[in-house]
Amino acid sequence: MYRLKTSPTSKRQHGKGKRFKLVDFILAIVLLAPATLYSCGGNQNNGLPTPGNSGDATFSVSIKENFSKNPLKNTNNIQVGDTLRYDIDLKDLNNESNIHYSIDLNNRDGEFHRRIEKDYRVFIFRRDSLDKHLSANPNFLKENEEWMKDGEIRQSLVDLPGNKEYVLLIIPIQPGTFQLSYTFLKPRGKQKPMETVDKQINFNCVHLSAWYKSIKTKDGSGGFIGIGGHASEHHNEFYFKIDDGSNEKDKFLASIPNRSQEYTLMYNGKKYGNDFFEGQEICFLKGKTTKKHAPEVTVRVIEEITILQKDEGRDEVVLKFYNIPLEQK
Repeated sequence: MYRLKTSPTSKRQHGKGKRFKLVDFILAIVLLAPATLYSCGGNQNNGLPTPGNSGDATFSVSIKENFSKNPLKNTNNIQVGDTLRYDIDLKDLNNESNIHYSIDLNNRDGEFHRRIEKDYRVFIFRRDSLDKHLSANPNFLKENEEWMKDGEIRQSLVDLPGNKEYVLLIIPIQPGTFQLSYTFLKPRGKQKPMETVDKQINFNCVHLSAWYKSIKTKDGSGGFIGIGGHASEHHNEFYFKIDDGSNEKDKFLASIPNRSQEYTLMYNGKKYGNDFFEGQEICFLKGKTTKKHAPEVTVRVIEEITILQKDEGRDEVVLKFYNIPLEQK
């Protein structure tokens, strides 16, 4: 079992087919079932406790998403590489002290991206420690990768010293539909079953890329750049692409009957729009033609991309992505 490490000192710090319904784009964190019991003895499954009899848990678990530090980020525009924050509160209903809970991340292959280090990275920190650093420096996590590694989880079962407030950080490394099932456990003494509470975190994640490239539409005289009316002609073309994942159930942006999808895009103060198709390279702008070489691209950020999805019999779903960098190809 992985045991949560204490916060590094300040000195160390400075040294370093079926579809997922889009109505579920609003992040669901739900209590999956009544509390169950894990057996502390008997058969084991890959070193993890196995289910026992049902019963009532004497502790509660609260998980809440927290994007308060980034007003442009929400549960409808999660991208590969984003850091998702969830605040965890563990509370013993009998006011017991000196309890060590644990969390089983249920790390396994599956169709809903539950594999640690393959589908996503995951970190757990004491909330007071992390918030102290963030209050002093809002960019602390981006600037202190080595500090973050102390809280990174690489195995399924993690020890959590009890009645504490924690932060769970998730960084998706693959696009797709994520349904992460976590089990919180409380010991009840030797030869007694463990109490459990199950929680689930659901979200969709995309891989969004944007780029431009120079196109030569006419050769100059003799195949060279040429001059005057014999000069070569060039223009720039601008593209974006959104992937929703490659697994069978990663289809939340797929084109299906009775569905329409459109995009609107703001670039360099102008608005563009057309039909949207997941996984396809979409050319949203063809620049003006110039002689000898394409114009220099000085604005290399798309201010906003909005995807509007309309399914028959459902409310519209709107996804907004902000400040997308344009790369040169």
